[in-house]
Amino acid sequence: MLALNAAALVSRMLLGVLSDRMSPHLLGAASSITACLSVALLWGLAGSRWPALLAFSIIYGFLGGGFSSLWSGAIRESAGNDRQAAATFFGLCAFTRGIGVITSGPISSALVGRRDGKRSGYTSLIVYTSVMLFASGAVQLLNAFLARKRNKRP
Repeated sequence: MLALNAAALVSRMLLGVLSDRMSPHLLGAASSITACLSVALLWGLAGSRWPALLAFSIIYGFLGGGFSSLWSGAIRESAGNDRQAAATFFGLCAFTRGIGVITSGPISSALVGRRDGKRSGYTSLIVYTSVMLFASGAVQLLNAFLARKRNKRP
């Protein structure tokens, strides 16, 4: 946990600075999709080997740990100067994160407890996590496209 959180701290600072200069939606897409790849490839291959799991924790913490630092940039890009819209977007971000926090425990417990033939329940958890991260990246790409389209005036 220490390695993952330390890497996430660095990621939060880096993504926060980058989101002032680049599209936070594109940064979010890159963060989600690379985190998806780290889960699918590194966690899946690590098995129960301690050094491999430590390497995965550091890489995943760095790639996926700074996502919430993009909120302010994404809200600014989406809401513009409309304070009411900005407050609504922030509330939606916090609400959906809360839903994820509340549901992740029961979902991961159910997936880890499940066995498919020779595979452990962790295989199901790895696939689920990878799919959710990929979906998050796809939504961020869509948001980047919509924000760019919205900002182009005829």
